[in-house]
Amino acid sequence: MTTSCKLRYVARGVETDEVSRRSLNDELSTLSGAACVTILPIVKGWSIEVDFSDISPFGKSSFEPYFAEQLLKEAIMLRCNIDEAFQLELLLSSYEESTA
Repeated sequence: MTTSCKLRYVARGVETDEVSRRSLNDELSTLSGAACVTILPIVKGWSIEVDFSDISPFGKSSFEPYFAEQLLKEAIMLRCNIDEAFQLELLLSSYEESTA
């Protein structure tokens, strides 16, 4: 059984230039193994949606905190210009199990 996952975040306090967006997209695609990464500018930040086709060896309760703290937050800190008011907020987490 595999578990797919969709996560959507808002990262505020981040400069929204195209170079940072591409760099963050590349970093997340490479490090996380995500099937799809979508990063769109919002006022003073990014809307970040990440789809995973399989989250193993993680479970539903452990995957999102791991991704947010260990991968996403670090990638933003490395690849984007941030200010003192940086905030990362989870807007959506959905999981789907399949036997394929």
